[in-house]
Amino acid sequence: MQVKMYKALGGLKPLNSEDEDKLKSLPLDWEGIVTLRHPRNYEFHKKYFALISLGFENQERYNNQDHYRYLMQMKAGYYDAVETDKGTVWFPKSISFGSMENHEFNDLYEKVLTEVSNDLGLGTDELSQEVECKLNGFA
Repeated sequence: MQVKMYKALGGLKPLNSEDEDKLKSLPLDWEGIVTLRHPRNYEFHKKYFALISLGFENQERYNNQDHYRYLMQMKAGYYDAVETDKGTVWFPKSISFGSMENHEFNDLYEKVLTEVSNDLGLGTDELSQEVECKLNGFA
């Protein structure tokens, strides 16, 4: 059973009446384990891809936006290294909603922001402003 909750002064509360009904369906002596997750913010996900798009559009070395994204992620330290008989192979980790929580994605965003700003020769504040403009349709 999945119940969406929010933190209030009195503790965790159901997000809506449907989730409240789910909790009421449990018997009073119910025991279980609750896993808390802070789901990813879709708007922040869009901001990440605006950052990647902006970086890709303003460089000339790579002709594939996915390759640029993978490189920036890996430069930010977000990769797996696999030893093979031909040497080490590096793979960017997945950034899917199911593979990372909000705090992990925030950390990745900040590290990739630094890598893209280094790649473009811009300060992170200036690049952040450009990303906001792109998101709002001004770039």
